[in-house]
Amino acid sequence: MNIDKMSLAELKAMAAKVEAAIPTARAREAQAVRDEVNSLLAKKGLKLSDVMGSAGSARRSTKGRSVPVKFRDPKSGAEWSGRGRKPRWFDPKHSERFQVGGTA
Repeated sequence: MNIDKMSLAELKAMAAKVEAAIPTARAREAQAVRDEVNSLLAKKGLKLSDVMGSAGSARRSTKGRSVPVKFRDPKSGAEWSGRGRKPRWFDPKHSERFQVGGTA
């Protein structure tokens, strides 16, 4: 197959076929790697968690979790945990004024 002599339409058709074949080839190669890894683990008498560690040991995201209030505006009573956008009332130069449990 000589692509130099192909028309634009033929080249576009071939490119579409190649793009469609890439996910299948990727999945086939990934399965081959999984099979090879599983075979090697079986030969050594190990489990994947023995080699890679358990999923629970990874550090978990704190996104979406509530955290205790660290700062409070003495005038309005507004609270801030120290995460996210800094409120207008908070002055980092005098943060001790706003600390919860600290002297105001």
